[in-house]
Amino acid sequence: MPECIPAPRSRRICWWMCHALAVFAMATPHAWAEGPDSPAEVEFQVLAEGLKDPGLVVIRPGGSRSGPDLLFAERAAGRVLGIDSTVESPKVQTVLEGFDTTTGPAPASLVFRSRNRLLAALSGTSDQPALVCEYNLDDDRLPMDSSDRHVMLKYQSDSAISFTAMDRDHDGILLATGEHHWLLRGKLQDGPAANLKRFVKTSSATNIGNPTALVFSEKGYVVVSEAGTGEPAATCRLVFYHPVNQIAAPLMVLDTGLEHITDLAYSENTGNLYATNLAADSPERCGVYRLQATFDAETNQQTCNAVLVAQVDHPTSLAFANDGSLYITNAGKGQLLKGPKSF
Repeated sequence: MPECIPAPRSRRICWWMCHALAVFAMATPHAWAEGPDSPAEVEFQVLAEGLKDPGLVVIRPGGSRSGPDLLFAERAAGRVLGIDSTVESPKVQTVLEGFDTTTGPAPASLVFRSRNRLLAALSGTSDQPALVCEYNLDDDRLPMDSSDRHVMLKYQSDSAISFTAMDRDHDGILLATGEHHWLLRGKLQDGPAANLKRFVKTSSATNIGNPTALVFSEKGYVVVSEAGTGEPAATCRLVFYHPVNQIAAPLMVLDTGLEHITDLAYSENTGNLYATNLAADSPERCGVYRLQATFDAETNQQTCNAVLVAQVDHPTSLAFANDGSLYITNAGKGQLLKGPKSF
């Protein structure tokens, strides 16, 4: 099992370590003090309930002129819903409907490309490719049908495949495939659908694999949670990859002590990295964690301290709005929750 990157033996390794430290978090007392001190301090507002397997919260860049500015998926129902987060008691509105759920929850992942262009990842089978589709949202004709789309990218597997995470950096896009272990990448461009390409086989690169969540850092590095397969509890790790170079080993691997990370997100207010953790056998450990970086100058070792800041019984996704508010989907109670700006 790989450990954290050892003490640097060359200027090159030291350079990578410094940059990896920068993309993880701002390791200053002030940055960590801005978060809640204990889970008991966090109070959530229930914005929607009675949802069927909610997840995939995304914030509309630049807000919205007339439609919802916060979207999320009701995956078991095959639709994307939205709310206007600027009002105190928002109404839930259907944005996209009609996704095929026969091969699994749909859509599998969401990310905005621009204010009105939403990307959705859809699962595939041995007969049908997995897809990344673009939806040109028109607030004046919601709800839109899921077939009103442009297929941007595709990936054909020899067996059923579902994406577990997706994020983009400019026109580059990266997807995780869970127990298929691959990170796939592609370039968003107009024209016929292009093929997603295999980028990193996580099980080979780290001997862990099973990527469950990913996010691009401000520096452009890829931060991936890998849960492994058949692993004991509390073994999910953070793995840092270069976004372009297919190097033999990742830049850094950190133990988190968490069971199963379902989503990762940076807070724009503090620069801190947060994760939602699902612990099937330990419900008291389910919730939102701040992933706090620590560094031992004597050993040149970085570690990750996962601090529970909010208990949620079945968290599936999280996102930070521009004003710093935290939004979480709770599949256990079928809820969309709004947290405070103190993160």
